[in-house]
Amino acid sequence: MIKETRLTNILFMLILCLCMFFIGLHIGGLDVLQLSAKDFLTPSVGLSAAILAAVMANRTIKNNRRSEVLKNTLDALNSDLLKGQNRTDLEKACSILNKKIQSESSFKALARLRPAASRFVEEFRENNETDYQRIIDCLNYIDRLCLGMDTGIYDKKMINQFLGESVFSTWWASMILIREREMRYLDDTESDNKLTPHFGSPYRNLHAWVDKVAKEQNLNGLDYALVRLETGYKSRPEFRELEKSLS
Repeated sequence: MIKETRLTNILFMLILCLCMFFIGLHIGGLDVLQLSAKDFLTPSVGLSAAILAAVMANRTIKNNRRSEVLKNTLDALNSDLLKGQNRTDLEKACSILNKKIQSESSFKALARLRPAASRFVEEFRENNETDYQRIIDCLNYIDRLCLGMDTGIYDKKMINQFLGESVFSTWWASMILIREREMRYLDDTESDNKLTPHFGSPYRNLHAWVDKVAKEQNLNGLDYALVRLETGYKSRPEFRELEKSLS
């Protein structure tokens, strides 16, 4: 597809140059049929030089862009949050959070009801303050990381290869923290006494990445975690519709 696009661009450039050449002849009052091969030699050389310069400039820009993306990607891979002891500590924190989720009587209640989710998050924060802050810092970072992959700032293939497992496992362990933040944000923005501006749902870039991975790899059982809320706490038909589809 990329090669076809490049070929189309080159052909378009050639056609455009030829059109400009003949328009110039027409404006100058010259008859094309009366011109000899020598008359076309100089314009042809100039046209070839212009095309070559454009191709080389385009290649230079792409190489520079590729180098910039590679540098950004290497910097992202070397983030202190996801390497060495910090990565080990993050995995331990996620393990503790997973165990706490498993000890709850109802995952659905945590995913649907803000009071239940807020109680869960507050208990985890009070009892595991360092682990909680470590996970939140990582969530904020990987949300920006997913945005960078989507916008081309980072090489998506390299990020997925070296950090994909950490990103997914962190999201998996933190889904209730994310959902509580989402519900709190939407309740504030949908409140009658609205004080919070609406700039987009929290962790939406991370959610989009996980949703895409789930579809590409046919991951099952993520419906309640992946469904997105669009309204405040008083009006949330999304979960009722999801329950019907899963019943």
